[in-house]
Amino acid sequence: MSLFKEKRILLLGGICLLAVVLLVTPGIRYGIDIAGGSRIVLELEASQATIRLVTPVGDNLTPLDDIAGLIMDNLLTSVKVVSLDRTANTAVFEIGRSVSSDILASIIDNMGQVISIEGGKISDQTREEVTNLLQTRVDPAGLLGVQSRPMGANLVLFEVPAMDPERAKALLGQTGRLEEFIENTLVLTADDIEAVGSIRIQETSGVYKYEVPLTISQDGANKFAAAAQGKGDYPIAIYLDRPDDAVLLFNNQLLTNMPTGLTYDNTARTFRITISGTQGVSESHSYDLLVSFIPISKDNLDNETLQTIQEMYATKNRAIFLGSVTDFSENVTGSVKAIFTENNVEYLPKTPETETTTNWLQRACGLKSAPAISQGLADGVPRQDVEITGSRASYESAESEASDLKTVLQQRLPVKVSFVGESSIPARLGSEFAFDILKAAIAAVIAVGVLVYLRYRRLLIVGAIMLTMGSEVLVTIGIASGLRQTIGLAEIAAVLAVIGTGVEQQLIITDEVLQKGLPKAGPRPMSLSGRIAKAFAVIFAAAATTIAALATLFFVGYGAMKGFAIVMIIGILAAILVTRPAYGSIVSAIVSRETAKAEKTQIKAAQQ
Repeated sequence: MSLFKEKRILLLGGICLLAVVLLVTPGIRYGIDIAGGSRIVLELEASQATIRLVTPVGDNLTPLDDIAGLIMDNLLTSVKVVSLDRTANTAVFEIGRSVSSDILASIIDNMGQVISIEGGKISDQTREEVTNLLQTRVDPAGLLGVQSRPMGANLVLFEVPAMDPERAKALLGQTGRLEEFIENTLVLTADDIEAVGSIRIQETSGVYKYEVPLTISQDGANKFAAAAQGKGDYPIAIYLDRPDDAVLLFNNQLLTNMPTGLTYDNTARTFRITISGTQGVSESHSYDLLVSFIPISKDNLDNETLQTIQEMYATKNRAIFLGSVTDFSENVTGSVKAIFTENNVEYLPKTPETETTTNWLQRACGLKSAPAISQGLADGVPRQDVEITGSRASYESAESEASDLKTVLQQRLPVKVSFVGESSIPARLGSEFAFDILKAAIAAVIAVGVLVYLRYRRLLIVGAIMLTMGSEVLVTIGIASGLRQTIGLAEIAAVLAVIGTGVEQQLIITDEVLQKGLPKAGPRPMSLSGRIAKAFAVIFAAAATTIAALATLFFVGYGAMKGFAIVMIIGILAAILVTRPAYGSIVSAIVSRETAKAEKTQIKAAQQ
């Protein structure tokens, strides 16, 4: 039978063809050293409050649960007890956001006394939990090679390969605190979510609408049904990470030229958005942007405005300027920084040309959408299947936003996070490094070929080893690319290790095939198939032990170590399942052909 009709050779050819397709689509995803990426520094904004309880805490922990529940309900964040001193009847509560002692005292009222609050303090367990959740957001399969490490008590540094800072911020910078309001009444929170479904995108009149299905708890469904009863066509304001701990400062010139449907309430210090109804069919309805807004002059702050901001500081932890740092004078920004400190002052510029004033204010508030309640949902019947909707001008932006929203909701954080710094990481080695690697690989192939030829003095065997080695590299990198494994320095090292072990195993097979029989093994020499089977027994045993060691590295390692283990395992499996059997068939055919030729020569010589 022709060698090209051999099943093992056909399998190798098919796998190589698949690898080529995977290298083209989706292509190789390079690591930070080759392609660069993003560096994001996050601050975990937790507080630890020491509270003396009024009710003695013995074996009954109900007083602790009551206080934790009160704080959780009022601040809409996670709360857990870090330590308890029964002798002094005090407990340390870890609160997943910054909070002042005055606010906390008003929340717990007569149930306890706030002794102290340490802002920016977070337990090691919580920091590790948050870091793992954030890493899962940007690298759910562990194939991207994201690096993270703590910096001080409450800072975490993330390095994300092949991702621009804005995309990294969208995934890393959101806590995942979902809130839904009907007529300014909170009806659903993130704690009501039981599952997040697959996103759906539909195109209507050039606008792409996305849907993120949610399954909520029965209690959440009951609350929503009661609030929505009889309120068909009313808007549901859906917020994600609403900045209720901040005061938003905007240029007062905005009030002189506001778009239709947008009004400002100077007493409540909020904007109101009105949705016009269909004439003769439905009424107009409105909803408030539930964040504190203060209009200011871009040049200076008058005494009244300054006093208002100072009063806000009693209940707010930060200030957000709606605009860039250059949109306001140094006098204005300096006065606000003197109240909130520089680290607690942020800027949110308007996206030029593509963003309306209303959309800008909605984004500043964390408002994802405000869909109208359908008449079918206003009948008071509890339903556990709901959805978050939104729309974008392009399919790509709709898919990106919906996917990020789904990821953030699935990986909700127990503490609030904020950005301390961000930057793009330049490629330390650059794209030319790939060409250097290619040249080094060619040189290595030539060197290995020369050494193999010096050992066997047979060009066909040298060619077979080189062909198998090349196909092995192709299959390894192709499958890794198909799995979206980032290829960085560690992964390149794994490919080189695969080449080394591959050549070694092919030499074992070749030596077994070329020998005439086992020395002192008996009167009959071992057959060709028996010698190949013996070689494969050695190879499979070595591969099994190596995979076992790499599997341990895969499960306990992270970042570069995990990438090295993944590529090595792919290479070893490709070798023992595809390339080694194919090489065994090739070298057997070569030896059989040479043996048959030698026998014919001997027969001719004997006949002469």
